Amino acid sequence: MLTYEVSARNISVTIASAKVTLTPPANWFGPDVLAIRATDSEGAFALATVRVDVLPVDDAPFFNAIPVQVSDHGGQWVLDLRPFVHDVDNGVSELTFSTNSGQAKAVGYLLFFSYADRAADERVVVTVRDPANLTATVEMEVRVGPSIWTSLYWPWSGGAAAGLAAVAYAGWRRKRLHDYNIEDMMIIGHEGLLLAHTTRRLQSGRDSDIMAAMLTATLMFIRDSFREDKSELSRFEMSHDRAGIVTKGPHVYGAAICTGRVPDASYVGLKEFVDDIEERYGDRLAANVGMVEEVLPGLTWAMSVFARHGRYRAGSLERLIGEEHVGHTPRRKRWGHAPEPTAKSVGQVASDPSAEAGGGDPR
Repeated sequence: MLTYEVSARNISVTIASAKVTLTPPANWFGPDVLAIRATDSEGAFALATVRVDVLPVDDAPFFNAIPVQVSDHGGQWVLDLRPFVHDVDNGVSELTFSTNSGQAKAVGYLLFFSYADRAADERVVVTVRDPANLTATVEMEVRVGPSIWTSLYWPWSGGAAAGLAAVAYAGWRRKRLHDYNIEDMMIIGHEGLLLAHTTRRLQSGRDSDIMAAMLTATLMFIRDSFREDKSELSRFEMSHDRAGIVTKGPHVYGAAICTGRVPDASYVGLKEFVDDIEERYGDRLAANVGMVEEVLPGLTWAMSVFARHGRYRAGSLERLIGEEHVGHTPRRKRWGHAPEPTAKSVGQVASDPSAEAGGGDPR
């Protein structure tokens, strides 16, 4: 009668009734070698080896539970999905997210929430899909409570006040269909560095997480939309009432985050604004030198005026910057190259690593 012993480096081996069962570790694949020893009743034995290849099988992503999202007065906020989703085969950046709600918009791995200041309790289903088209879903609860003013007003409003509110809302809604605001504007280098930013949000100092999320969403959109050498305007939706407009110049990207209804991406004039920035500051952008306000004097101010007006017309940059900045960095078409920066006003900044490799968009 023969007895058998089998061992392997990674695979677990069991023998029962002359049958061998091989069990690889979870989420492991690759080659392994079985060492087999057969021994008879007299102690004589024979050795053999068998190579085993364990092939990979794509596993579906999965979610952990997402905590209840609570807001006391509506508004906008952002949720990063990375702590709640897992995929042993793919990174989070390779996954695609979507929701069943118009108030919760997925941009990359970020969820942008936008709720009115009134009571709401919604079940939002988030779906994740991997490159192999395997999916997983999770349901999360969103609770919105009205602000104190809404709570105080409603019990005493009466039918007449409700009617007036309905008329006012209809008028506001009609206006919003043809109205928009530029909430944030960003100038971003091709390497992904935020060069200049202006915002019209009232609590900009306390909204650093929203700003970081908008920048992350914009960079992910740039990565996916500007893979080739193109510079046309592109638009992406961030929530049911917020959209981003992005354009590409030779050295920088321009991005405008708009609320309301933008008639058309070209209507805002963002491409013309970036073209004028490249014309005025192109030499210094190419040199990657100095701080924004030293090397690009007046740019942040021009961006804030552009955002306040909501629209830009080609050739208006000099007027927006103002007389105090005119001449600091002459327009290249009129006077040739800009003057060389001095040691007092600028300092050398590390060059764009993508330039040494032939350029390219941020990935």
